[in-house]
Amino acid sequence: MGWFKTRVFEDLLARNDRDPAQARVLTESFDRTIGDDYRADPPRPLAGAVDSMQTLRAAGTAIGFTTGFTRAVTDVVFGARPFGHDFTPDAVVASDEVERGRPAPDLVFEVMRRVGVVDPRTVGVAGDTPADLEAGTAAGCRVVVGVGHGTHTLAQLASAPHTHLLPDLGGLVAAISETP
Repeated sequence: MGWFKTRVFEDLLARNDRDPAQARVLTESFDRTIGDDYRADPPRPLAGAVDSMQTLRAAGTAIGFTTGFTRAVTDVVFGARPFGHDFTPDAVVASDEVERGRPAPDLVFEVMRRVGVVDPRTVGVAGDTPADLEAGTAAGCRVVVGVGHGTHTLAQLASAPHTHLLPDLGGLVAAISETP
């Protein structure tokens, strides 16, 4: 969860003594299937996401997204305008646009590059997988928030490096504000 999907398929194939070169075919099939699913039933914002992003944007904070999906799937997701027509993120980086996906910090660093941020100590990362939290920590981010509304529970996220654990994104602005 949170990993570049080709890497997931390569790992699964290798574990089962199958040809990891088939990962590309599986990724393409996955992309078609999930893309079709998201076109039929577009994703909706998670609890607290819209309010948090609006508050952060009003305070002058750049907002970027990273994803384990490919650019093709990412374009479907963000093309559906999941946060409303009035909100566009400052940067969206898909895993196939960097050399290494999560848990490496490359996705975080690429968002930083695209929005013009140099110091990771001024960056916050929020995510719902251990890989998200590991990437934020590896990047040296000041705030690394585990959010228990997705693939992992707060108890599962607690074992990954973090500065905060939240049940949803409703407390994100406070978590960022209270971190020195």
